Amino acid sequence: MHRAVQFGHINNLKTFIKLEADIHVVSSISLEKQQAGRFTYTSLMIHLEAVNLLSWDIRGSGDSRPTENVKLRYDRAAMIYFATAEGQTFQAIGPYGWDQTANEEYTWNTAKVKRYFPPM
Repeated sequence: MHRAVQFGHINNLKTFIKLEADIHVVSSISLEKQQAGRFTYTSLMIHLEAVNLLSWDIRGSGDSRPTENVKLRYDRAAMIYFATAEGQTFQAIGPYGWDQTANEEYTWNTAKVKRYFPPM
């Protein structure tokens, strides 16, 4: 089975909405000792701004798990990683970012996504 979704051309740029995307890689270390009722945290987060969705494709058959391919174009990207050796102490690496349009370092304000971070 092959299914593709095509996105039309935007004729009126005044109605164009710039998208943001956050990609989370979730780790499942029990955080019960640090925060009651919490078992997972985001170990790697990639943040994209001014995102254009170029294509989206889903493939699969009845015998295998489906795969999804998404192509994005973006102006700004940033990432933050949380390292831990034993699941008790966490070290933030980043956030580091780059603005491709301005060709300079980009500072990402992580205030909106701190709820996904491990307890620090």
